[in-house]
Amino acid sequence: MLEVQIKNVKFKNPILTAAGTFGKGLELKGSFDLTRLGGIIPKTITLHPRTGNPFPRLKETPCGLINSIGLENNGLETFLTRTYPLLKALPTEVIASISGETIQEYVQVLKALVDNTDIKVFEINLSCPNVEKGGEEFSQDTAIMSELLRRLRKVTDRLLWAKLPPDVYRIKALVRVVKESGFDGVVLCNTYKATYIDVDKMQFSLAKGYGGLSGPAILPITLYMVTEVKREFLDFPVIASGGVFSEEDVLRYILAGAHLVEVGTMNFVKLSEVFTLEDGVKNYLLKKGVTLDELRGWIINGRKRS
Repeated sequence: MLEVQIKNVKFKNPILTAAGTFGKGLELKGSFDLTRLGGIIPKTITLHPRTGNPFPRLKETPCGLINSIGLENNGLETFLTRTYPLLKALPTEVIASISGETIQEYVQVLKALVDNTDIKVFEINLSCPNVEKGGEEFSQDTAIMSELLRRLRKVTDRLLWAKLPPDVYRIKALVRVVKESGFDGVVLCNTYKATYIDVDKMQFSLAKGYGGLSGPAILPITLYMVTEVKREFLDFPVIASGGVFSEEDVLRYILAGAHLVEVGTMNFVKLSEVFTLEDGVKNYLLKKGVTLDELRGWIINGRKRS
């Protein structure tokens, strides 16, 4: 009833856990029923280990959470030798999130994962500094972004989707690049650049000065971008990510046209409830007398209920 198929991959339901918010995906094995999730995305993998940004690197705000983790992870080799052998036994789809500082690093990481794992789905994190271009994000230059995605597409025919930064003014142009590069979908979106100031200490709340805002505050903006993208790219799969804290939020994204929905900050606040979202979506479909496929894009397709 809740199955979602993209290309040749079938997800049990549309609920995914976002990268960096669910650990390696192994910590909760035995404590929660992972079959209740459509898939999990462990921490983003980089070629070399990364210690991340200095502390403090998390700051709660009245409307969400600012994080400045810095893609802390143990690197590709540790993932392949220690983490993946455990991950492949989990009873849900495992999606690998990858990042790099150069095009070649992205290619190297993806090729190693394709050659040494059975992972079917890869999420390419584009909100990363391109050291060969002075540290600007890969998405800032669409020509370089296109080159990166096309190089990655040549590595494998497995499912690839690109996770974009929340550029509300260029979002459709960025999605067009992703689609034309032969990718199978797009994730909308990464966190929103933000900062916070400690008035008592008269300094930034985060050691780096800024981070990425997630949580309820960003849902309406991300939802707007999903609807705008689906108006132009009706058949191109969108994975929505941003501010999901309830089954209603999941349904909002599906009504707007999303195939899958990633849950992030909610995992830090009320973790157990991510495993109940499946029931909420199922009950809604039964109540409305529609299928998940019928519900998807209901708003964009102009359907009405009497």
